[in-house]
Amino acid sequence: MKPKTAQLIFVSLNILAIFAIGYVIYDIYRVEQALQQQQPVIAYDSGVSALLLMSIFWLLSLVQYTGLKHKTSVIYRHAGLLLISWFIGSVMIASLIPFMQKNRFEHAGYFPCSNPASISRVARGSSLIYVRLEQAYLTDLSKSQKSQLTCSFLTKGVESAK
Repeated sequence: MKPKTAQLIFVSLNILAIFAIGYVIYDIYRVEQALQQQQPVIAYDSGVSALLLMSIFWLLSLVQYTGLKHKTSVIYRHAGLLLISWFIGSVMIASLIPFMQKNRFEHAGYFPCSNPASISRVARGSSLIYVRLEQAYLTDLSKSQKSQLTCSFLTKGVESAK
């Protein structure tokens, strides 16, 4: 592969990483807005946070730039340690986001149902619909009974819509 073509692909991956990280931030913002508005149903895909791993391309670009311009730079000399640290940190953050979101949902009174519209999964995680119930006739049921009843209702609704 020609160096110019390789550099073009590398720059394209960096641009793609910007959009991926932006989507993760947008998804967190969307969920927070839905929680503040107390929407009855919130769709959430816990695999979206894995897109944070694409941010490694930014550090790779920095290492490449400093290697070309300043070979004695601290960043270039410790590139391996920086890359491993960045990767481990982004994996930890990507794992913590769904955990924190799940806690936020539970504290707000939502419980998870499998997304009946989700046919297959490609990303890591689970595609869920978080549902909030406030109907008076369900107050005597346990949390698991409410969850089962609502999830079966959602599944039947999607099946009847087909």
